[in-house]
Amino acid sequence: MLSSLEAVDPCVEYLLYVTTAFPIPRAPRNVRVQLVRLRGLWHRLWWDQLIFPRVTARERADVVWATLSFGMLRPPVPQIVFQRNAMYYCSAYLSTLGPAELLMIRVRRALLHGAMRASRWVIAPTVAMRDMIRADHADLPSERFHVMPHPFDPADGQVSLSDPIAILKEFPGRAVTVH
Repeated sequence: MLSSLEAVDPCVEYLLYVTTAFPIPRAPRNVRVQLVRLRGLWHRLWWDQLIFPRVTARERADVVWATLSFGMLRPPVPQIVFQRNAMYYCSAYLSTLGPAELLMIRVRRALLHGAMRASRWVIAPTVAMRDMIRADHADLPSERFHVMPHPFDPADGQVSLSDPIAILKEFPGRAVTVH
């Protein structure tokens, strides 16, 4: 994935904030990796909602690309959020959960909804995933959603980021990504 960022536009600088759980061994010249040590769900929530908006402003980013579903509820710049985890919206899965698990899913889903409301774009991997989200969150405008299959082409075994990069190219300059 990271090599695609350099190949598409080596002049754009990307700042990648990742947890220490996802170390990045090597990054292209135009990608700066910052490790963030997160200690549990509450710390992640604190980082995403209070610290990361300040980091985004300090870095003078043009856009935030939240690749793992959760984004800021009040982003200081346009935000792109990926929604790839169907477990929050799949009624068949939700029907198997006990009360405590269902409560946790509902809290997370409320945070996801807030991040999607605050985002310029919501990326879903399939039309079915988009439709599951919109069934629960009909207030989200349909034009905010973009269906973009996972960027892996099994035919050639390569990762292709042409669609996400096309969206990012609307923001020349600096992009901040968060894992």
